[in-house]
Amino acid sequence: MSEITASVVHNVGGKEVIFRELSVADIRRLMSKELSTDPLGDALFDQIRLSDLPDFTSLTLDQVEALLPSQIKQVIKQCEAQNPDFFAMLARLHSRVATL
Repeated sequence: MSEITASVVHNVGGKEVIFRELSVADIRRLMSKELSTDPLGDALFDQIRLSDLPDFTSLTLDQVEALLPSQIKQVIKQCEAQNPDFFAMLARLHSRVATL
């Protein structure tokens, strides 16, 4: 993870979680990750793979797995708030794929 450009702290499930704004280099690295072998983690939420949440937050993957889906939605919402350009890019990419 490169230097944090912007971060905020929010409470999720009784735990303080740091939410990071990713740099362009972080986004490139995230987008070049190998495909996972976790269909549930990849498809449970439209916006993001569960395995990517530690890149956006101070949560470990084990901590993500212990959260309730409603708590993960809170995490995703804050990740989107910290990284609106990244999520807008994903929406554009999904839109283009859908029209193929």
